[in-house]
Amino acid sequence: MTEIVLLIAGAFLVVFGFVRRNKRIKLLQNGVTTQGVVVSIESSQSDDGTTYRPVIKFPVGDEFVTKTPGFYTNPCPYKEGDKVKVIYDRNDADSFTLNDGPAIFIEIVIFGLGVVFLIIAAIILMVHH
Repeated sequence: MTEIVLLIAGAFLVVFGFVRRNKRIKLLQNGVTTQGVVVSIESSQSDDGTTYRPVIKFPVGDEFVTKTPGFYTNPCPYKEGDKVKVIYDRNDADSFTLNDGPAIFIEIVIFGLGVVFLIIAAIILMVHH
């Protein structure tokens, strides 16, 4: 049963990391690069503890928008006032990524964790069969 959970979790993490990485690559190739600033830090409570994500304000054309990335971390690698590199889709500012700090590596970590889960599941399956 454990191997099934690891297989499903591993496959999900590999696909999720791959999709996020492809989105980042597309934004790096075709997006608009600008500088943003962390205006606040949002927190989220769960049974597992508190996680955080930065709220980023950055210019899009002649106006400023305020957006939050889709990932939460603990601890938060950013603090209010930090300047961050932002890359956004010129046709949809909701499609953006941070291009510095841990945001650069999050997809690789997710993908790698998925691969580790798949390897562990494969080892369990080989040992039991």
